[in-house]
Amino acid sequence: MTPTDTPAYFLHFAGSDTVHALGILTAMMHAVLASRLSMWCWLAGFLSAMLYTIMFFAMDLTLQVVLNSIYMLVAVWGWTVWTQRTSSSQPSAEGLWSMTWRQHASVITVWVVLTQVLASLFHAIEPGLLTFTESLLMWGSLVAAIMTVYRILESWWYWLVVNALSAFHYGTNGEWFAAALFIAFLPICVYGAYYWRRGWRGELEHLNVE
Repeated sequence: MTPTDTPAYFLHFAGSDTVHALGILTAMMHAVLASRLSMWCWLAGFLSAMLYTIMFFAMDLTLQVVLNSIYMLVAVWGWTVWTQRTSSSQPSAEGLWSMTWRQHASVITVWVVLTQVLASLFHAIEPGLLTFTESLLMWGSLVAAIMTVYRILESWWYWLVVNALSAFHYGTNGEWFAAALFIAFLPICVYGAYYWRRGWRGELEHLNVE
């Protein structure tokens, strides 16, 4: 199904400010809940990705539809992994772990290679369809999301870099609202990194640690 085959009332709703606002709200909820190690972050993340998928479908932005559909799958995956790695539905520090510098080097190398491959592929299809920066941000967000699924402490620093680069990218293109949204995520990333590390060190007595 394409937007031209979809009822007009659905397209009107899907492209409305209401859907956009709800997408932003649930995305913020996802980040805040994740920073507090609540598995409910994945429900918020799923709803946010679903809302953005609907909105981008109405706008006929196929690449964004595919990307947010992947985020929906990641949310389901995240819920499954967090459920398996913790013994309670309450926020828990169980399963948190830190990567080595060698592992980070491998992740960053794969990130850059995938960025170049995808950017080159889209350039061959249609120049300007996907820039290197856009590919970098796309893969970076997926890398950070996967690290969050596996409860890796440094996932928040990856999110910090991705959100800061996104804010700069949209700001330099004059998309100030989008830039401001990404800036709003930065303190959540810092807090998440701080909170997860404290949980990993056993400094948060209220968390369920076996």
